[in-house]
Amino acid sequence: KIPTKFKLLFGEAYWAQGKFFVSTDPSIKSVADMKGKRISIGMTGQSDWGVFPYLLLKYGYGIDESNSDIRRLNPGGLTQQLIDGTTDVTVTGYGTDTLSEAHLITGPLRKLEASGKKLNYIGVDESAIQKVNKKFGTTFLTKTIKSGTMPGQSSDLLSGFNRGYKAAHPDFPDKLAYQLVMAAH
Repeated sequence: KIPTKFKLLFGEAYWAQGKFFVSTDPSIKSVADMKGKRISIGMTGQSDWGVFPYLLLKYGYGIDESNSDIRRLNPGGLTQQLIDGTTDVTVTGYGTDTLSEAHLITGPLRKLEASGKKLNYIGVDESAIQKVNKKFGTTFLTKTIKSGTMPGQSSDLLSGFNRGYKAAHPDFPDKLAYQLVMAAH
């Protein structure tokens, strides 16, 4: 529950960054295979890149600093580590519109694509998403990213998603809210 009253204007997207992983090592086929590996995620203060993947790893799969080499970098740094081979697996980003018809391939994922390396996408289990949702009250949902949607993606991928939306204070004037919604439309 969101304790602050707000006026929902429109849904903009579903965001998956931090809720699936990518590697150049074909032997890493699942999150369970990541245990004991060098794992690059975002900084502690970055929700999508740092916090969400850490919650999934630790509370969804039991992977943390006690059994793996967890590294925290900004998206550009963690992407470069995968390209350079100094990490085994990392998070990356992807978004889609609310109908899953338009796809946003993020800058870090485009950089991985440009490296020419074969990318191995690693999805998450719905049960791991639900463990995190139950423990923290998050509202992540799961969606399948169809094969071929992302660069070099050769099979369907289950990922967690959070909802992106625009909202305003409840006193925000209706006329302005209407204009914003119509501009987005």
